[in-house]
Amino acid sequence: MSHSERIFCNECGREQHHKVAASHERSNAEGGVKITRTAEIIECGGCGYTTLRRKVHFSEFQYQPGDLDPDPEYVPRPSLRQEPVWLASLSPNMRDAFSETIMALNYEMPYLAAVGVRTVLDMVLVSKVGDSGGFKEKLHQLEENSHVTASERERLDVLAEIGNAAAHRAFRANIEDLGIMIDILDRVVQKLYVDPAKDKELSDHAKRIGAGVPPRPKNGA
Repeated sequence: MSHSERIFCNECGREQHHKVAASHERSNAEGGVKITRTAEIIECGGCGYTTLRRKVHFSEFQYQPGDLDPDPEYVPRPSLRQEPVWLASLSPNMRDAFSETIMALNYEMPYLAAVGVRTVLDMVLVSKVGDSGGFKEKLHQLEENSHVTASERERLDVLAEIGNAAAHRAFRANIEDLGIMIDILDRVVQKLYVDPAKDKELSDHAKRIGAGVPPRPKNGA
């Protein structure tokens, strides 16, 4: 197939034109039905990222000319959420836990994603207020120490409750709600760990730039 298709590219983070770089097809008959399985390597026209696409065609299906496969499988799957660019600036344990939480969301594993959010939140609490007391006590201490506002603490309390419910009561949050949970966690982690480092970097740059400014003449000009 020489034409291109618009498909989501995990590397670019958006839909891009893709072409089939390689393809292998195998057919067999089962119970009088011809089944054709196709494996394709598709390449992004924007960045060159390659993805495996598997398709299955059943002879009894009434495909129309130009129809796409109704349910192709992509490996890796299209991402629901990209990792933030600042993730590498976190401590190794927090970085890995956050990365695996996003991976669980992308693979639509709600139990693992919810527990992952709770795990990262616990790491934040231990880092900022120590490892004494339960979640609610730690969250209130986080607010009392002015790390978060009252509204942020209330939102984090919801994350802890959902994570606990997933771990201990088999509560299955939906994917959209999990995305919002990660939004909440993302903002707090960025506020506590990324923004201060960025502020310091900008302050250092400002001092360096300011040091190169010539002084005013003594006549006040």
